[in-house]
Amino acid sequence: MGPVRCAPAPFLLVLALAACGGGSKGTAGGTLPSCAHPGPAIALPQRLDRFPLPHGAVIDSSRMDAAGDPVFAGYVPGDLEPARDYFERELPKRGYDLGEGDAEEQEAETDFEGHGIDGHLKLHDLSGCDGAVTLEIGLR
Repeated sequence: MGPVRCAPAPFLLVLALAACGGGSKGTAGGTLPSCAHPGPAIALPQRLDRFPLPHGAVIDSSRMDAAGDPVFAGYVPGDLEPARDYFERELPKRGYDLGEGDAEEQEAETDFEGHGIDGHLKLHDLSGCDGAVTLEIGLR
C-alpha cells in the first residue's frame, strides 16, 4: 500500500492521524538521541526570529533550493506526530498562518506565512533513529 495523501487543509488532520496509524507517541522537544548526529548549530536569519522551535531542536545547515530560495535544515527531538502537533499549535501563536498541508506515515509538511515570510515546513522520520525527526524550513 502506498503513502496516504490527505486533502489540502491545515497541518494536522484527524483523518491523517487515523490513516497514518493512530495518535501521538512520545514528545517534541528535549534532547536529541546520539543517532541524530547534528552538526554545529547555525543561527536562523533575523527574519525568522519569531519562528518557534521545540526545546532541543538544532538547525545545522542551510542551502539554496532549485529556485534560489533558502532552506534551513536540522533535527527536532521527539517523534513525528508530536513534532507536527507542536508546529500546528505554536506557529499560529507566533503570528503565522498555516496553509496547505500533507501528512504521510513518515512525513508531514505545511505551508506557512506571516511576518512578511512565505515558507514551507517539512518534518520527516529519521531512518534508524527513534526519537528524532528531520526538519526543513524553506523560504520563498
